[in-house]
Amino acid sequence: MIRFGKLQRAIGPITQKELTKQLRSFEKRGLVMRTVYPEMPPRVEYCVTDLGRTLKPTLDSLAHWMTEHREQLIQESTSSTESAESSLKMISASGSRTLTGNDK
Repeated sequence: MIRFGKLQRAIGPITQKELTKQLRSFEKRGLVMRTVYPEMPPRVEYCVTDLGRTLKPTLDSLAHWMTEHREQLIQESTSSTESAESSLKMISASGSRTLTGNDK
C-alpha cells in the first residue's frame, strides 16, 4: 500500500488533479485498489491488484528501453521543442496574416 502524497512525490512533477485522474482510470480497469479511510485529514491508499502486477514485466522492459535510449529520447524531445518554438516565431512574425498553402 502507498499513500497518495507519497506516490505523488515519488513519481515527480505531476499535478494532484492529473495523478487522481490516472489512478481513478487504473482503478476502473482493475489495476489498482483504492482505500479511503474516514479520518481527518482524509487518508487514501492505493495497492496494485493481481491484474496490475501482471504488467510488471512489460513495464520493466519499457523502463529498460527508456534507460537504454535516454540520450536519443532527450535529443528528440529537444528537437521537437525547438521546432515548435520556430513555428511559433514564424506565426508571430507573420502578425495576424493568415498563412495558406501558397505562403512560403
